[in-house]
Amino acid sequence: HYILDIYQLLQRYEELSKSAYEYSRGSIGDNQFRDEMREIRMQSGMKVCESISTKKKKYLQAGTCFERMAKEFSNKKKLSALAYINAADNYAKGKKGEKSLEMSNIVLRKYPGSKYEKKTLLVLASTYADRAEFERSAKLYERYSRQYGKKPFSKRGKRSKETGTQHDFLLRAAALREAKG
Repeated sequence: HYILDIYQLLQRYEELSKSAYEYSRGSIGDNQFRDEMREIRMQSGMKVCESISTKKKKYLQAGTCFERMAKEFSNKKKLSALAYINAADNYAKGKKGEKSLEMSNIVLRKYPGSKYEKKTLLVLASTYADRAEFERSAKLYERYSRQYGKKPFSKRGKRSKETGTQHDFLLRAAALREAKG
């Protein structure tokens, strides 16, 4: 564990991830040890992807890295959903809109109810409207309205701070359907 601790202290996440991978595949230790190595590898892998995005500004490479993490650790729902969101964001920054949409749609399909669903619904609905894909956009606004639309006033009679009311999202959907013809 000392070598792994040193890598972590030095923030050398690529080396940490590689070493943890080797230890997790080797015959050293028991199942608990190998599970710990997998966890370390998962966390350090996310750090590697973040570094590619924030420090190197290589967004397409970062998107690919996050996508690979999401697939490899698909059994870890929170991490996988976060990795897909980060992949979508990096693909968008790298001007790969279709790939970004694909990653966002995976979040909605595979991780309903996740903490990323609400924002993802609005981003996708807006993106599809901008692309003149009105039917898809309307469906997403309707879904958002059903799941997250708030009434315009709270129980105390104060205006809600929500980005829109349930009525607003249904109006957006109706307007998009009207634009479709």
